[in-house]
Formats: sequence, C-alpha cells, structure tokens
Amino acid sequence: MMHVLRNGAACCLVVLVAACQGGASETCSALSSCCDASSFPASQAADCKAVAGANDSSDCGSLLQSASAAGFCTGPGSNAGSGSADSASAVCSRYLSCLSSVDPSAVAAALQAYGPNGTCWGNAATAADCETACATALVAENKQPSPPAACSYCESTADCAAPSVCDSGSNTCVACLVDADCATNPNASACDPTTHTCTSCTQDSQCSSGTCHAGQCVDCTMDSQCGADGVCTDGACCTKASCGIYCGSQPDGCGGTMSCGCGSDATCLPDPLLMGSPTVCQPTCDPAATCLDNDQTGECVLLQSGGHVCVLELGDACNGGCEPGLICASVTDGMDPLMVCASYCTTVADCPSGVCTDNLCLPQGLAPSRMP
Repeated sequence: MMHVLRNGAACCLVVLVAACQGGASETCSALSSCCDASSFPASQAADCKAVAGANDSSDCGSLLQSASAAGFCTGPGSNAGSGSADSASAVCSRYLSCLSSVDPSAVAAALQAYGPNGTCWGNAATAADCETACATALVAENKQPSPPAACSYCESTADCAAPSVCDSGSNTCVACLVDADCATNPNASACDPTTHTCTSCTQDSQCSSGTCHAGQCVDCTMDSQCGADGVCTDGACCTKASCGIYCGSQPDGCGGTMSCGCGSDATCLPDPLLMGSPTVCQPTCDPAATCLDNDQTGECVLLQSGGHVCVLELGDACNGGCEPGLICASVTDGMDPLMVCASYCTTVADCPSGVCTDNLCLPQGLAPSRMP
C-alpha cells in the first residue's frame, strides 16, 4: 500500500495491499499497542498511553512514527508487520516522516507496510517495490508549493526548484555541489563542500570573472584590467567618457576627473552661452572673416591675452546682429528675458565698464540666461 500524499487517508495508491485505513481511532489504537510493546521504554509508556487516550490523530501519528522509527514498537502487544527492523529502507523512513507532516491520520496504516517492521521488508522483491513507491511519493510531494521540510527529497536536479540542485548522496535539494552552481552570486560564489551552501570566494578560480578580491568575485582590482579607456571602480570596469568639445578638468563618467586638451587651432575657454559656462575648445579665427562654431554662426572675438577665438552667435535675435567683436547673448534683468550684444571677457580688464559677469561684459542689473 502506498499513500498518495496530500489527498487524504481515504485515498491510496495500492502497491502491496488492497486497502488503506485511517482516522484518529485507528492511529491512536496503533499507538496504544505500541505503548504496550515490551521494547517500549517503561519510563515513557505512561506518557505514550496518555497521548493515545487523547485520540488526536495528529499527535498520535507523530508519536507513532517516531516510536516506530526508534524500534520501540516491537515485541508482544505490538501490531507491527512481519519484516525485520534492520532492513527498513531510508527512503521509506523519510516518506513516513513526510506523511506525518502532511497527513498524520494516515501514519498508522502506512507503518504496517513501510515502518521498520512492516510487510515491505519480508523479501527483496517487495522491498524494492516499496522503495520505488516511497521515492515516487516523496518526489511528487516535493514538487508541491511550499512542501514541509520533512518532505525534502530528490533523485535528480529536475526534482528541485531552481536554482537548487540535487545531492544524490543524501537525495536532498541543496544550494550547490560545485562552485559553478554559485556563479550567479558574486558575493557568495564558492560552494562549501560540507554544508553545500554558497559562500565567499577564496581563490580566483572560483569566480567566472577570474578575480576574487576580499571574498567577492569582481571584474577588476586595477585600471590595467579595463583596457585603454577604462578605469576600475568598486571592482567593476567603467569606460571613461570622451572629451568632445570640452577641455580642462572634466568629469570622466566614472566618478573621477580627466584632463582634456585642445588642438593647435583652438583655445580652452569658458563658453558664456552654455549652462554653467563649461570650458570648451574655442576655435581660433580670422577677425576679418565670419567664423563657424559647431556649424553655427560665430563671432570672432579678441582675447585679452592676444589672439582671436570664435564664440557661438545666436543669429538674428539681436535685431539683425551685433557689431564686429560683440556676441548676441541671452540675459535677464531678473524679470524678463532679453537679447543683448555683449563683448566676451575672461577678466574685468576686458570690460570697459569693469564688470565681467560669467564671461560677458554686461551693464549692472543684467545677468546671463544660460542655454541648456
């Protein structure tokens, strides 16, 4: 007889006997007989009888399974089967433990077949059938949602919920058997061979990245591992941003800064028309000709230090443009946006008024309104 777990004691998969029995009275009656067995410890018999007399199928089933597994239900007064206690199967012991958690009222009937002295163990043929039946029931129960811990059992990794794997030695689903089973967890990438749990790495070979540092798998520990344009940041490679039109000290996109320069045909200066006045490579120009800056019309302005650079012009917004040497800039008086012609400055010495506001010579009361 094989009980199909999670379907009640009245419905059974017949393997060795024709019918199953269950219910509190039968389970507790079987426990009472076990309590009277000569092999049952006399010091515990009274407590055993008290549990049996309470007629609670769950309590009776749990105690009966434990007593039978311990070999207490043998000798005169016992209703055990005809098998040998020494020949009881480990997988069927696990089945009985599982059944005790899932359906305690069915334990008494199951013990008659699958217990240490059950009918399963009279000969090799029936023993093999019983072991197969116990394993089949355990695998089926282990695939149920949230099975009890007592029902943990597997014969292959397919019987385990991912990412667990099956330890064939104990027929138990575990976290890992080899380091590769822990490869998806950089903080615990090594498999402990004793506990079969994923733990911190201790050597590079345990990491798919090939680098173990301070117990964690990382991509890098130094910049040289990240290529010509990369830096190592917190164990990961980061590719630095390009300088583009910007120059001077700029963010590198990886939490640091980088130094960007200009070619021989440009000068590194703040751009007064961009948000934050970032330093950009302003192309040198001929003051007698119209210059272009990033494919837009620009104004060729004279620098205090000498030479001319092309500064972005805003087109026709200043009533048709500005005189040579001036740029059309967006400013505000604190209330309304205005477009005015202003000269470019790097120091107060560049401004006749003596006021250089964010690289623009502006009258008092006006401030630049930046382009994003």
